Amino acid sequence: MDYYDYLNLGFRITAAAGSDIPWGSTLGEVRTFVFTGDTFSADSWFKGLKKGHTFVSNGPALFLEADGSLPGTEITLSKGSVTNLPTRKTS
Repeated sequence: MDYYDYLNLGFRITAAAGSDIPWGSTLGEVRTFVFTGDTFSADSWFKGLKKGHTFVSNGPALFLEADGSLPGTEITLSKGSVTNLPTRKTS
């Protein structure tokens, strides 16, 4: 089974990353970004992770929202509706 099979079964899987490769890997090469709100704390980090407000990158950070909804938020669009997908990138 792959990621989309699990989604189709109703599972909501949070994106998180890591590596245990013993060669060629540097600290921070694969990163999990978690939206924590206005303040950062361990509690807000774990809450954001649990809600699925995450994305993974091994390059530039690409921030994407759908009409203001964070990653991991389930949105429903009616047939023929249009949504905005503003993006911004940091390196």
